Amino acid sequence: MLEGSWVKNLEKFFELNGYNGVSHGVIYNEGDMKEITFWDYNGKERNIKDIPIDVSDGIICFKEENGSLIICN
Repeated sequence: MLEGSWVKNLEKFFELNGYNGVSHGVIYNEGDMKEITFWDYNGKERNIKDIPIDVSDGIICFKEENGSLIICN
């Protein structure tokens, strides 16, 4: 899946599930480890054990910039 497409899907997932103010996070998609850890602007950490979107294999960092999520690695 194209990076821009899954980033938009991730933004939509956060919005639909009430995860507001996401500042940054890490997607782990390696072998049996498939999860997203992210933080909001208050420093609250959250973890989703099943990746709800199709992403590339590997470890991917993202952050919020100007109202959108961007890849930062």
